[in-house]
Amino acid sequence: MRFRLLVTCLLLGCAAGCSKPVLSGRVAAEGKIPEHEVHRLEESELAKLIRPALEAYRAEAAASAHSQALRRAQIEVLERARHALKARATAVAADTTLGDHRPVPQKVIIEQTAALDRLMDEVSQRHPVVFPPSVEDRLLGSLGKASSRTDENGRFELPPPEQGTVWLAVKPADWKPGSESWWLLPARAGEPLELNLGNQGGREIAAWLKSHLPELLEPLPELAIAIDPEIQRRADASGAAADAAINEARKLAKAEWEKYAMAARAAEAEIEAKAEAGRRELRHQQSMTFIANPPKLLLAGLKMLPVQPGSFRMGSPPDEAGRSANETQAEAEISRGYLLSRTEITQAQWLLVMEDNPSEFRGAVNPVENVNWHEAREFCAKLTTKAREERLLPDGWIFTLPTEAQWEYACRSGTTTALPSGKNLSTETGADKNLAEIAWYHDNANQTTQPAGLKASNAWGFHDMLGNVWEWCLDSHGDHPPGGKDPFLEGEGDRVVRGGSWSNLARGCRSARRSWLSPDTRMNDLGFRIACIHEPEVIADATKATTASKPAESKPAESKP
Repeated sequence: MRFRLLVTCLLLGCAAGCSKPVLSGRVAAEGKIPEHEVHRLEESELAKLIRPALEAYRAEAAASAHSQALRRAQIEVLERARHALKARATAVAADTTLGDHRPVPQKVIIEQTAALDRLMDEVSQRHPVVFPPSVEDRLLGSLGKASSRTDENGRFELPPPEQGTVWLAVKPADWKPGSESWWLLPARAGEPLELNLGNQGGREIAAWLKSHLPELLEPLPELAIAIDPEIQRRADASGAAADAAINEARKLAKAEWEKYAMAARAAEAEIEAKAEAGRRELRHQQSMTFIANPPKLLLAGLKMLPVQPGSFRMGSPPDEAGRSANETQAEAEISRGYLLSRTEITQAQWLLVMEDNPSEFRGAVNPVENVNWHEAREFCAKLTTKAREERLLPDGWIFTLPTEAQWEYACRSGTTTALPSGKNLSTETGADKNLAEIAWYHDNANQTTQPAGLKASNAWGFHDMLGNVWEWCLDSHGDHPPGGKDPFLEGEGDRVVRGGSWSNLARGCRSARRSWLSPDTRMNDLGFRIACIHEPEVIADATKATTASKPAESKPAESKP
């Protein structure tokens, strides 16, 4: 809807029956006429309102002009740098010496050009074109309470001025900045004024400012334009990056023959490294074969069986009968071959090395028991010395306790079932036919140890991996199997024991069964078997972990029925 304001300033004396003049007017429009506010301003009030409005406008307009000048200057710097890149691109395309290396500097030039384009966009965003609010919007927005409001016919009346000229400001009651429907004009008693959108008072305000506030119409001084050092730096850097890429491409093209020579030498080195790795593995396998088949017996009845590298899953599935909470499954990798004794160390073997027999249940071929972790390691160290003296141990090999992962890997021998025979338990607490085939446990051991090696072996030839006696491992105990590559859990405190014993119920004799003891513990169902490994690999590449150890127990869990 287009509005047209007819403001007629009449003295009431000109109206019939009135003796005092008033200011009156009418807003004329098609259809319903919205309510308008009418403000009367004395010249002193006008000056008080318009001065801060004009000062703020001048300041913001100057700042906007300075920002745009700065934007133009910085864009010019970046444009010059962009043209320089284009010239370099032309030179690179024409340089035949670059050969196959030409795409590299071309890519850099493209990237630097794109970076300059992005930077120009950033400069434009930092210095947008801003049009500050007009003086009129500021003035109209600062008006206080209206002197009067139009009635439903668009009419209003105001008391006459005391003397001289007053200013009338008329705007819609819902006026917003930027609206074109407003008027600001001088009015004098007896001088009717007709106002419309073509006569909002611009010329009158300008003349009034020139007369009353001329200092605010003076042009502001121009501000110095200082290029952002970062803009200049990045413009210079674009050319430097392109030049560096071009020079590098020329250097590479010149030394192409050396590149091929280096590649050939690297290929030769890789072949030699693989060959050396193969030779090392061959020596490793030859050593394992020698240890497994010595020219003479190191200890009567001691047979070391080779175990080849591989991967397997430690622990037990959630639905395995007799499962304990510390058997969470974990993938493990054994990266190098090792050897493990076919059975537990017997009393006769212990006596030959340690010259005593701590066992409660005597029998030369029965497993030694009542041996703590430290004593088992001492046995390994003495046996290593003895084997070296008798030239039955290749250089770098030692006897030691198996890690928990090495023990379970050999025990499972490729199976994933509860028993290394490939079968599962049929009961957790009673007599179990499947377990009785391979192990001495509570229901068939007659409450004592039995001669080693009488029960059926697993697929890799190991006997008594379950039952007869618990077996010490090298690791500290953790809340779950460690997993990873060559896993080994270092630390102080309790040590892992595996396999269960003659005193355990069926559920305590499983491939995944784990327990723990203080390394000082001796018991009549606790022994060990030995591993033989290459010494530099002892825990060297092991996955090391830190897991809080549980307190020591006098016996493994469920060691008694």
